Amino acid sequence: MKMLRKGMAAPRPMAEFATAGVGVRAILNRLNSEKDFAGCYVQIDSGKPIYVGISKKVVDRLRQHVLGTTHYAASLAYRIG
Repeated sequence: MKMLRKGMAAPRPMAEFATAGVGVRAILNRLNSEKDFAGCYVQIDSGKPIYVGISKKVVDRLRQHVLGTTHYAASLAYRIG
C-alpha cells in the first residue's frame, strides 16, 4: 500500500504509454526496469482516482488502455466513451 500511495503522489501521464512506435521495451527502459511487472495501477484524473486495475504485465496493460481497439483491451476508454 505504501508503494501505491507513493506512486499516486507522483503519477505518470498516460501519454508515456501511448506514443506511436514506442513499445514496451522502450517504456521499461525509461522506467529503469528490465522486464514488465505484475501489480496494481490507478488511473488518476484531476487528482482523483477514476480507474483501478491489476495486471501481470502493468506496462503492457496501460498501453492497451490507450491504444486498444476493443472493449476488452481498452476498457477505460470504452467506459468514458
